[in-house]
Amino acid sequence: MTVTVLDLNAVTGLFEQEALSLLKQDGYNKLPSIETRNFLAIAWNSIQAPIFLLLIGSGVIFPKDKWRCGVLPLVFWVFSLRI
Repeated sequence: MTVTVLDLNAVTGLFEQEALSLLKQDGYNKLPSIETRNFLAIAWNSIQAPIFLLLIGSGVIFPKDKWRCGVLPLVFWVFSLRI
């Protein structure tokens, strides 16, 4: 087995003109967005996920004196919708 050492001083990036030319030719490095989803669409997709049913089920089976154990994951789910 041979190990190749890469000389980092010999590696160069693009010059500014090359970068501008490629940017003009290919555009920005972004994936095209098909559609934007609103909050309700994101929430509906999350509710349809099996993990959501597991989350609701785990919240229901906790005794009432430990309600925080069941509500806390639900709170995290609601905040995750913003991501």
